[in-house]
Amino acid sequence: MKNLLIGLGLIMAWSASGQKFVQIEKYGSPRTIKFYPGDDLEFKLDNDVWIQRTILDVNADRGTILIEDVNSGIPMHLDVQEITEIKLSSKGKIWRIVGKTLMAGGANIAISSLFLARSKVIPPVRDYPEPYLYGAGNVLLGFGIDRLLGRPVYKFGRRYHLRTLDLTIY
Repeated sequence: MKNLLIGLGLIMAWSASGQKFVQIEKYGSPRTIKFYPGDDLEFKLDNDVWIQRTILDVNADRGTILIEDVNSGIPMHLDVQEITEIKLSSKGKIWRIVGKTLMAGGANIAISSLFLARSKVIPPVRDYPEPYLYGAGNVLLGFGIDRLLGRPVYKFGRRYHLRTLDLTIY
C-alpha cells in the first residue's frame, strides 16, 4: 500500500510539472506543437539571426517565456509575440528519415565496394567506378534532402499563432 501511494504521488508530481507550455497553433486545425520547460527552442526575432535557447519557465499570465541570456548568464523574460519564426528540430519527419537513409545506404555501398575490390571479388576502382559513383550520389542526395526539406520553419502571422498556456490545477 505504501509503495502504491509513493508511486501515485510521483506520477502526480511528474504530471503537474508538464502543465505549462508554449504551443504553435495553425488556424483551422486542431493539431498543435508544444514546447515544455527544458526544451530547446530555435527562434528568430525581428532581426535575421537564429537564436537557440532552452526554455526555463513559462509565464502564461504575462505571455512570456523565461530563457537564459548568453551574455550575462541571467535568466530573462521574452514576450512570445516578439518571436517571428520558429525552426523545429523535427526528429521524426519523413524527409529527415529519407535523407539519413540515403546517406547511410550510399556510404554502405561505397565502403562495401572498396572492401570487395580489396578482396578482389570485383574489379578495382579505376576499372569499375559505378558503385562508388552511385554511393557518392546517394550520400549527396541524402545530405541535400536532409538539409533542404528536413527542418520546417513556422512563420507567425496569418496562419500560425504562438501562445503560452498554464493548465495547472491548484
